[in-house]
Amino acid sequence: MSRASVGWILSFLFTFWPSVYGQTGQTGSNTGTEFTNLMQKARNGNTAAQIQLGSAFQNGLGVEKNPEEAMKWYRLAADRGDPQAQVDVGWMLQHEAPPKYDEAAKWYMRAAVSGSETGAFNLGMLYMQGLGVAKSEAEAARWFRKAADAGNVNAMTNLGCLYSRGVGVPKDMHEALALTRKAAKKHVAEAEYNLGGFYENGDGVPQDFHEAMKWYREAAVHGSVKSQLRLGLMCAQGRGTGPDDREALQWFLRAAESDSAEAEFNTGLFYEKGRGLSPDLEKAVEWYQKSAYQGFAAAQVNLGYLCEHGLGTPEDPARAASLYRSAAEQGKLEGQVNLARLYDHGVGVVQDYAEAAKWYRQAADQGDLEAMTKLAAFLLTGKGVVRDAGKALDFLKQAAEQGNATAQFDLAQIYRDGAATPVDLVSAYVWLSLAGRSFDVSTLLQALTSRMSPADVAAAQARVADWRKRHGAGLSAKQTVGVGPH
Repeated sequence: MSRASVGWILSFLFTFWPSVYGQTGQTGSNTGTEFTNLMQKARNGNTAAQIQLGSAFQNGLGVEKNPEEAMKWYRLAADRGDPQAQVDVGWMLQHEAPPKYDEAAKWYMRAAVSGSETGAFNLGMLYMQGLGVAKSEAEAARWFRKAADAGNVNAMTNLGCLYSRGVGVPKDMHEALALTRKAAKKHVAEAEYNLGGFYENGDGVPQDFHEAMKWYREAAVHGSVKSQLRLGLMCAQGRGTGPDDREALQWFLRAAESDSAEAEFNTGLFYEKGRGLSPDLEKAVEWYQKSAYQGFAAAQVNLGYLCEHGLGTPEDPARAASLYRSAAEQGKLEGQVNLARLYDHGVGVVQDYAEAAKWYRQAADQGDLEAMTKLAAFLLTGKGVVRDAGKALDFLKQAAEQGNATAQFDLAQIYRDGAATPVDLVSAYVWLSLAGRSFDVSTLLQALTSRMSPADVAAAQARVADWRKRHGAGLSAKQTVGVGPH
């Protein structure tokens, strides 16, 4: 029974767009007299007053919000060459419905050329995403550099990310670290997160889990949900500290407060497995549901399993099938295998061998050994597919070579009987012997040996010893075994 596993791949994401650009910093309301004086100054051509008036209309400071009036006053100041107002015009154009990215890019360019660090940063973001301009990581890096050199900490963060990956610029971990560290010391959460990642992975610095956790904690305090997730996982794995499921759960719960689907999934997993608290399947279902409703495939698989078997929730195979399908359609291997199994046996769905074969094939294409073995059985018999003994043999060989005992057993019988290939008793002996760790094959092996010469038996035993030497006594890491993550 395939289940979802827990484990997160560290990714460096480009920093968010700052929420306010080029504003005057006005936060209070305007009194009637103050607003009258401000309006008079703006009408007389005072650009600072025009910007402040634009901000008042944009944010509803002492007046009703009015985007059209805000744009009118920002544009008057922008047309007079004020870089801050040019950024504000670009920002409002970018956030119109629909967005006018091409016009926004022109205003950001004017602001950047006039020395606006925010204009340069925003322009870099548009180039990075190909919004309103032709996508160009090199151009993005160029504008991020201008903004970073002017002190823009978000640009430092993004440029550091580009240097760490060699995107748009030559890869340079020394420069990546310098930029990221500089931004991190200014308490930029994304930079703190990335710096933690460098230390966790040993990218450009000696691997140091304690230092990684230090920076993740800083980022978590500053609101980084990704850092809260990383801290949860590191605590669960004992990286940088002894395994501490209680602390791990606290970090997952904290991230879940921000509606993180990954955090909700991990919280559900901890409730299901009783990590950091007593097992509580009903709570596990509750958290898996929250994550699954956001489309998180691993949660859909685990929730499907609980629904299928009536664990913590009423037994509902049809709902399980629906959840497995949602995960399978996202490419989740466990969802594909489980959905195929339900179609194979007609559980929660109308039995449909063709549909089962379809999902087994998709899982097999991802390297799942169980799916390869099941699909091979379909191909051998023509169940739900056009019979193809050659392809069936190929799938069985792949799975058997990687340690799947069922595939080894089936392959042994094929070689013994000559069902899809000429009889080969030596190969039959090899695969039957290897399958013996999971099946009682002593009687079958004895009968097979009676048909072989001593030389053939010796040759087969040598091949068995060679396979075990190459693969070790345990199962291949690629084999799907067990019922869930641990």
